[in-house]
Amino acid sequence: MVSRLAAFLRAADAAVDAWDLYSDGHTDLDGWPYDPESYDDRKADRDHVVWKAFEPVSEEAGVLLDAAEANLERVPASSVQNRWAWQLTQLRDALDQIAAIRTECRTRLAAHPHASAEARQAAVDARNAEA
Repeated sequence: MVSRLAAFLRAADAAVDAWDLYSDGHTDLDGWPYDPESYDDRKADRDHVVWKAFEPVSEEAGVLLDAAEANLERVPASSVQNRWAWQLTQLRDALDQIAAIRTECRTRLAAHPHASAEARQAAVDARNAEA
């Protein structure tokens, strides 16, 4: 479980680092892309890579958070940093939001089973970007 989490973090970091390099070289000083269509396509690719990297750990992420929260209660108060509880809360909120986004996307796709491939891909791209 932890090895899959580590793999996700490596893949996500690599995707974000590659995005940062691309973005830095393909935008002007104000941050506007030179080629908005290519820029948006590349951003969608980044979001897709991160979503796919997260999929193997998505079901286990809640278990990991449960364990972290339980173990935090066992750590002597003198060793606990105040930010840890806040960080775990933020992670829990993010995980809940991702679950809601996944459900919303599935509902949208199920409601329109005969939608065009482009419309289905747009829904998946929106899910990836929002997540």
